[in-house]
Amino acid sequence: MAVKVKQHKGKWWVFIDHKGKRKAKCVGSKQAAETAAKKIEAKLTLGDFSLLEENKPQSPTLSAYATQWVRTYAAVHCKPATVFNYERDYRLHVAPVLGEKTLTEISRQDVK
Repeated sequence: MAVKVKQHKGKWWVFIDHKGKRKAKCVGSKQAAETAAKKIEAKLTLGDFSLLEENKPQSPTLSAYATQWVRTYAAVHCKPATVFNYERDYRLHVAPVLGEKTLTEISRQDVK
């Protein structure tokens, strides 16, 4: 277990290495970084590993992503007839099969 305080490119950072997991956090001043490092080291000693666990955002469903893409990209960069065709083709062919799956759940086999 290691908690280190270093300055990098004018900013103070707290680096945490614990059981093969690494995390870096930018902190304002040297004093604040040293205080944070002491608190983090105390938490790790007591067995609180919540700092090392990543809070990964949930991947959107294909339907949510497609709707957003049509509004933000296709409607701006494509002709109205093309946008209409994209929406129709998605609604008729893709949405019934893949629409409710999240983007991370869709595999190559699903697309084939």
